[in-house]
Amino acid sequence: MTHITKAMIFAAGKGSRMGELTQTTSKVLLTLKGKALIDYHLEKLAAFGVKEVVINLHHMAEKVRDHIGDGERYGLQICYSYEAQILGPGGGVYNVLDILGDAPFILLSADVWSDYPLANLPLTIKDDAHVVLVDNPDSHPLGDYQLHEGRVHAKGKHNLTYSGIGIFRSSFFIANTFDMAPMFTRAIENERISGEHYQGAWSNLNTPEQLAALEQQLTD
Repeated sequence: MTHITKAMIFAAGKGSRMGELTQTTSKVLLTLKGKALIDYHLEKLAAFGVKEVVINLHHMAEKVRDHIGDGERYGLQICYSYEAQILGPGGGVYNVLDILGDAPFILLSADVWSDYPLANLPLTIKDDAHVVLVDNPDSHPLGDYQLHEGRVHAKGKHNLTYSGIGIFRSSFFIANTFDMAPMFTRAIENERISGEHYQGAWSNLNTPEQLAALEQQLTD
């Protein structure tokens, strides 16, 4: 049975909206219930059966690397991609496609938290991508894309929000493009992107208030 063995986590951002919290540390090392945000992702990937993870770094890069190390304590092999200038999610992935290869791989945004079970993801895909969409949060009320019968469509009347969780192929990415939006547009126009609607817990953690609210929610 085919299984996804590689993943990438986006961890290069400065997290400027976190204010003082990210002046001395990386956003992905902020803690939730006493555990760094990125640890939740690494532990879930290892439990799912992923073996190799690429993490892109920029802000407080050495602190992230010092915290994670080579990945042995998670049961993972971890490779770091240092970005002298932030390449954006699209450019960040394109920069390491030689490592990720042509087989489908998982992409995760380190600044989201969810109880989405990675076991729900398809073991392989024929499209360029399969993404998890969620209900639109208050901070993003207009959403991103529509979903109809498992296919992702352009923005319309009934949008959902891209969760930052998905499976991708190298064919999804475009050279010299930092933003992933044009890549989504191309995949939608070519009918090469599937999706699912997850209605469980999901939070995008951009501000201290959002982080504190999730901490309280999990405590309750």
